[in-house]
Amino acid sequence: AQGPGHSYLNGSYGPDGARLVTVSAFSSAATIWDGKGNPVHVLDGHPDDIRSAAFSPTGAHAVTASERLVRVWD
Repeated sequence: AQGPGHSYLNGSYGPDGARLVTVSAFSSAATIWDGKGNPVHVLDGHPDDIRSAAFSPTGAHAVTASERLVRVWD
C-alpha cells in the first residue's frame, strides 16, 4: 500500500461508500482502503500493470483490469 503523496491512476468507492479501491501508476497491485484511509487489503496477482479497479454492484467483489487480464476478487 502507498500513502499520501503517491500517484494514483484510478479509484472507485464501493456501493456503501465505506471502502475505496485504488490503483497506483505502474503497479500490478490494487489497494482496498477503509473509510478512515487505512489500507486493509492488497490485491496482487496481475502479470502486468493494472489500469482500472472497481467494486461489483453489491460490493461483494473487487474487479481489476490490465491490458490482458480482468480479475474478480472475493
